[in-house]
Amino acid sequence: MGAAELGAARKAFAGAPGGLSDESMAVELGDWQAMTGDYQDMFRHRNRVNAVPAEQVRALAAETFRVDGRTVGVAPGAPVVK
Repeated sequence: MGAAELGAARKAFAGAPGGLSDESMAVELGDWQAMTGDYQDMFRHRNRVNAVPAEQVRALAAETFRVDGRTVGVAPGAPVVK
């Protein structure tokens, strides 16, 4: 996982509000208020996500996404990919 991939993953997971319209930001803040009781938790969550070191993300990814841990589903009529 390169730096760009890690940055994109952090941005997606943290729900980075950069670039949100005022209306979208208001909705996000309202969602966090409803979910946690404190709209400021949105900012705390972003800070916690950004504080996770890249090495920890890589270690968890290596542990989670193993070849022997895959589940494969087959849909009837779907082409078989080899």
